[in-house]
Amino acid sequence: MSELDKYVLSLVDGTAITLNHGEGREAMARLTDISTSEKTLSLGNQIIMRSAVAYIVSEPDFQDMQKVKAGMWKCSVGHWHKKTETDCKDAVKQSDEMIKVIGADGPVDMKEILKDQNKPEDKREYRRENGEWYKIKKDD
Repeated sequence: MSELDKYVLSLVDGTAITLNHGEGREAMARLTDISTSEKTLSLGNQIIMRSAVAYIVSEPDFQDMQKVKAGMWKCSVGHWHKKTETDCKDAVKQSDEMIKVIGADGPVDMKEILKDQNKPEDKREYRRENGEWYKIKKDD
C-alpha cells in the first residue's frame, strides 16, 4: 500500500490515527453523513466520539501540516526548509529566470496580478516568492 492511500484522522486533543484507504474513506463518509444521529465512530477496534474528531486528511497532507507546525516552510521549488533558513539555492536559480516586479519596471497594479493568479499555472505571468512578486521572463 502506498503512502498516498493512507489517511490520518486527527482528534481535537492532538492524537493522530493512521487509517488505510478503506477505513479513511469510510470514516469520511460516516462523518459527513448528516442523516445519522450516531455520536460515535467505530474504526476497527476503536470507538471514537464524533465530536472528538478535528479532521481527516491524506497522510502526505498531514505530514506537510506537521512540518508547518514545526516552523518549516516550503520554497517555490517544493523543498522543505528549517525556519532559520532564509532562502533555497534551487529557488534562487529559478528566480534568475524572473524579473522582480516592484522596482524593476515600476509598480504593477495588484488587480493585474490577482487576475493572473486565476490562470492555469503554466500560463501565469507573475509568481510570488519570499513575499515579493516577480514577473516571469517569457522567451519570445
